[in-house]
Amino acid sequence: MIVIADKDTVPLLKGRIPDDVLLEENLADIWMRDFTTVIPQGPIRFKYRPFYFDNMEDAIFIQGSFEQFAERWGLQFQTSDLILDGGHIVDNNNMVITTERFVENNHLSVSDAREELKVVLGVEHIAIIPYDDKVMGHADGMVMFADDDTVIVSKYKEPFRTKVLDALRSGLPATVEIIKVETKFDDSVWDGYFSACGINLNATVTNNHIYVPIFKKST
Repeated sequence: MIVIADKDTVPLLKGRIPDDVLLEENLADIWMRDFTTVIPQGPIRFKYRPFYFDNMEDAIFIQGSFEQFAERWGLQFQTSDLILDGGHIVDNNNMVITTERFVENNHLSVSDAREELKVVLGVEHIAIIPYDDKVMGHADGMVMFADDDTVIVSKYKEPFRTKVLDALRSGLPATVEIIKVETKFDDSVWDGYFSACGINLNATVTNNHIYVPIFKKST
């Protein structure tokens, strides 16, 4: 795992994490998950055009900063002209969960969207779930793979809960266990965006650990 920090932040991390995983860089946005690559096993970079941006030139600039970063460090990945924020993809390398936002952004039917993603991502199973506007319609605020055969999903109220569960079951193998957990969403708005506080499923999963956010109100 590599930790990327800007010039002002690096001194705060020095001595707290190994120097060989600390990289000084300055990218144009903090939400790297959204505009970089998906599927670590075979990285793909989609076109970043978030619906909530008033000016798509900003999205082009943000993704361009990643392209420059990738070129400097010799990162290799495939590209696709399909529109997809990185947060729309949750995967375990062989199965992918995304939301109907992908279908809408690319003007596809659900079945066509599933086939397009199977080809581009090289995966066997695709689940396309309805989206929750509180998490910008991103799948990574709604579900996560805890391991290869376990999906954790926020326990929504009905009838939305059943719609999400039905979409997961129709797109994933029957062997996948689906675990519902309570999620306490924060309805406050910050700078025009819904707060991410309480979205515990927006986690990072590695071979040995799951890194989950902890939310604590300041005193």
